[in-house]
Amino acid sequence: MNSKMDSLRLQGFKCFLDETFNLNKLTLFTGANGAGKSSVIQSLLLIRQVIELLTNSSDNRDSFRTDNEIVLNGYRKLQLGSFDDISHIDADNICISLNGVDCNLQQGQDSNTLKASLAIEEISKLPDFIKNKEFYYLNAERVGPRLESKVQSTSFLECGNCGEWAGNVLLSASRTFPKVEEERLYGKDVTNNFNIQVDKWMSYIFSEVSIKSEPITSHTCQIKLRGPKVTAITPNTGFGYTYALPIIINGLIAKRGSMFIIENPEAHLHPKAQSNIGFFLGKMAAAGLKIVIETHSEHVVNGIRRAALSQFGLTPENDISIYFFERNKDKCPYTLISIDEDGNLSEFPVDFFDQVRQDMFEIMQLAQLKKQ
Repeated sequence: MNSKMDSLRLQGFKCFLDETFNLNKLTLFTGANGAGKSSVIQSLLLIRQVIELLTNSSDNRDSFRTDNEIVLNGYRKLQLGSFDDISHIDADNICISLNGVDCNLQQGQDSNTLKASLAIEEISKLPDFIKNKEFYYLNAERVGPRLESKVQSTSFLECGNCGEWAGNVLLSASRTFPKVEEERLYGKDVTNNFNIQVDKWMSYIFSEVSIKSEPITSHTCQIKLRGPKVTAITPNTGFGYTYALPIIINGLIAKRGSMFIIENPEAHLHPKAQSNIGFFLGKMAAAGLKIVIETHSEHVVNGIRRAALSQFGLTPENDISIYFFERNKDKCPYTLISIDEDGNLSEFPVDFFDQVRQDMFEIMQLAQLKKQ
């Protein structure tokens, strides 16, 4: 096993009776809707919530209950319902384990809370990416075009769960001039200014663009995009820019060794932009971030494959894991797919990004029947 992998075991949690996932430098979950992809990410967020509760380091402390109780709804956009909604029908209890450290979950004072049994001394045994103060997560439902964004003091620079603090990070960076690590710079560019690198990568994802955050009041700011022929505030630019911007910002600002979870990075993006954002995330994984992606896009996968072959230090056969989920599959609910040294995929199961082939075959059949 790759020494960079970490083991996540889910027992009795939602659709998983007892399954183990290896978290690589870059781990990608894809496949059928409702097959378990989001559940894996939700389990990581639950462990994170327990850690923040026990270490009292969360910006969401008002969401927690006493006596080591965590909430099922509200924390980092989680909407898990009640205890019965997350309990496997054939399991006696719920246990989420990371690198062998067990976190047992039972129903709390009511059905919407969980009693978590994870001793504070056990936290030291957990990997740094889950317990560091710096933890980065972007929900699938991110903030769309807005006339203004909030400015506020945070314990570390990040874009929030929905990208709502992207303007805040850009504005702060324009005053403090943080530097981007060499491994994360765009292309062969040597300029390590954070705001310039945001522009470089956004121009790579889209067309040439420059992005700036300007203060409106002491508590609000406005993001403006400047192209070759126009300057526009974000409400006039469409969802693609505002959905991709926090991915680029988090990827460039995130602390080395920290975890960055992204749901549906392809949302609102043209196929070429989807591939390019996959390439970007591959490079960020090579630069030392623990990347977890949930996606329905073959273009994101192909962008990651391109990054794996680009000699950034990301070894395709060792550092990338792809889990393809299928509904109603006997025994194991997923197929583990790896990438070889030439960028080829080890498996190509039915419905794994083969819809074009399936559609073309049916189109030819229907055309033939019409002629008959």
